[in-house]
Amino acid sequence: MLQVLVLDNDPAMRDLLALAIQHQEMKPRLAGTVTEAEQELAQGDLDMMVLDLNLGGGHTGVSLALDWHKRGCLIPFIIVTGTPKHESLHELNGLNLYFGLLPKPFPIVDLLASLREMAPS
Repeated sequence: MLQVLVLDNDPAMRDLLALAIQHQEMKPRLAGTVTEAEQELAQGDLDMMVLDLNLGGGHTGVSLALDWHKRGCLIPFIIVTGTPKHESLHELNGLNLYFGLLPKPFPIVDLLASLREMAPS
């Protein structure tokens, strides 16, 4: 069963994403903080990630993705955000593990399509 890390500081959004992921017969692994996400990544058994852009505490999905890429622990991911024109998003261009952006609110079918696209064949 594919395992999907969901990093979002909004508990309601995490729960909604988890339900959608479970519907696709994938296992969601939830993180509300960077520390929790890094603990999940350290286990090494994740297949993909749904990453919020604005995480609070001075962290963004962009800064984390770039840091994790440098450290060699980045996995395929999409960004979800209520600010799709955020100035830092262009920094993700060229990362081969970046599968795009879903602006909130988004249809769940778009999330599911992104998950299928990221799934290893």
